[in-house]
Amino acid sequence: MQAWTGANTVSRGKDYQKDGLVHDLGITSSGALTATVRDTLNNDTLVDVEDGSLTSRCTCMFMIGCKHAVATIIEFLKIIKQGAIASVATDDDYRLSLLMKYLTLVSIIPIESQGNENLRSWCIAYGKI
Repeated sequence: MQAWTGANTVSRGKDYQKDGLVHDLGITSSGALTATVRDTLNNDTLVDVEDGSLTSRCTCMFMIGCKHAVATIIEFLKIIKQGAIASVATDDDYRLSLLMKYLTLVSIIPIESQGNENLRSWCIAYGKI
């Protein structure tokens, strides 16, 4: 995971999982993970594997490869290690539609209107805006 997000993000994600901030973890019909990770806000996260690489979407300001995604993965690994079964996230799970709406909204907001420098930088670097 460190190659994907960096050591600091992995460390923070581990702390979030250890502190019990991952809630409602589920597996979608396509095999992706979704969860709500609570810190100052509820951040809805989707983690998947595409072409052999981890990918994620999140409602936090970083949107991809964030501590919330790391915490979700670690929580899923904990569930597997305990021999438990993760819940199923149905195709109409509110988080999936919320993530799509959020990402669509971010992609159409004029760059001048976005108050977060990190979000602006990421959007410019990855051609989202």
